[in-house]
Amino acid sequence: FGSSHFQHRMTCQRPVASTSKGQTRLPKVTPQPTTDKGPVHPVSSLGWPSTGFVAAPTFCMLPMPVVVAQNQPVMQGMADAQRMSVPAPLASKTDGKAAPAAPAKGVRAGRRQRRNSKDGPVKEKCTSEQKFAPRIPAEVTEELCKVLTAQLNQGGAERSAAIASLRGSVEGLSFDRLGCRVVQLALDVGDQKSKADIVAELHGRVGEAVQSPHANYVIQKVVEVMPTALATFIVEELMGKAFGASCHRYSCRIMCRLMEHASTDSRTAALMNEALQRAPELCRHTFGHHVAQSILEHGLDEQKTRIAEALLGDIVRNARNRNASHVIEKALQYCPPKDQRALVDMLLSNRNNIPLLAQSQFGIHVVRALVRVPSEAAKVRDHLRASAVELRGSRHGSRLLDELCPDMAAAGK
Repeated sequence: FGSSHFQHRMTCQRPVASTSKGQTRLPKVTPQPTTDKGPVHPVSSLGWPSTGFVAAPTFCMLPMPVVVAQNQPVMQGMADAQRMSVPAPLASKTDGKAAPAAPAKGVRAGRRQRRNSKDGPVKEKCTSEQKFAPRIPAEVTEELCKVLTAQLNQGGAERSAAIASLRGSVEGLSFDRLGCRVVQLALDVGDQKSKADIVAELHGRVGEAVQSPHANYVIQKVVEVMPTALATFIVEELMGKAFGASCHRYSCRIMCRLMEHASTDSRTAALMNEALQRAPELCRHTFGHHVAQSILEHGLDEQKTRIAEALLGDIVRNARNRNASHVIEKALQYCPPKDQRALVDMLLSNRNNIPLLAQSQFGIHVVRALVRVPSEAAKVRDHLRASAVELRGSRHGSRLLDELCPDMAAAGK
C-alpha cells in the first residue's frame, strides 16, 4: 500500500462544504510548487509523498501487514514500517535476488507454475533416432525382449500372453532396435486375429516407418505374412510419394516386397506406375534401380516396356552406369520378346559399342548378358575378336576376352 491508497482513503472522508444554494463546494486546493522538471510533491511526516489535494496527516492507521515489493527501492519512510516488524523479502545468498518460489504441489499446480514461469516449460532436444520413435516405451530393455522372444517361441498360453502384452506398444516397439525383432516374431507365430490387431496399430505411421532403420523391417514383414487385403494400407499411405520411397535407403525394400507379394493388386500397380513416371532416373539411382529390377521380375508387361524404353533413350551410357547396367541385365532376361529384341539391336547397331562396353568396369556385365541370349552369342564374340588388340590393352577387356573367347587365349592372341 502506498501514498495513492492512503490518498484515496483520505479523499473519500474529506468534509464537504455547502453553499447557500444547496450546492456542494470542495475545499480550496492549494497549488503545488513547480520546477523545470515538473511539480514538487512534499513528503509527509511518515515518508509518503503527499499531493496538493489534502494536507499531510499528523496521524494515520497503517494497514497491517505492509508488503514490500520485491527488488523495488526502499522509500524514506520505510524505516518506520520496519520498526513495526514488517517482514522483508528473503534474499538469495548468491546474487541478492529473491529466493525462487517453492515447487508447486499437485499436477495442476505444477502445470500452472511451468506455464506462468518466465522461460516456459523446458523442452528436450530430439535426436535423429528419436525422430522416428516418438512413443517408445521406457521399459523396452534387452532383458524384456529376451523374455518376450522366449514366450513367443514356446507357444501355448505363454505365447498368447506375450502377444497380449504387446497391444498398445506395437508402434513404439517397431521403432526400437530390439523391439522391432519382437514384433516381427509375433507376426510370424501369431494367429490371424492377433496379427490383425498388431498391424492395426501401425496405421497412419507407414510414411515414417518405411524410412526408419528398424521399423522398415516390420513393414516388410507385414507385406510378407499378411493377406493383401490387410496390407493395402501400406500402399495407400505411400501413394503420392512413390518415387521418393523407391529412392530411399530403407523404403526401397518395401517397394520390392510389394512387387514380390502383391504385384497383381491394382493398387500396387498404380503405385509402381507412379514411380515409373521418372523411369530413367529410377534406373540409374543407387537405390531406385533395385525397385526397377523388381518390377522387371514381377511387374506387368506394360511396366516392363516402360523400363525398356527408358533404357533405350541412352543405351550405351546406361550400360556403362554402375546401377543401370544391372537393370539392362534384368531387362534382357525378363522383358517381353519385342523389348528384348529392341535392346539387343540397339547394343549391336554400332560395332564400337561392344569393345567400348568390354573395357568398362560395369559394361562387361551387359556383354555377358548379351552372350547369354542364344541367338546373339556368336555375333557378340565376333565383335570381341575383331577388337582383340584393343581389348588386350585393357584390364577388363583382356579378362573378358579370355572368358568368352578361350580359343584366342590358347592361340596367344
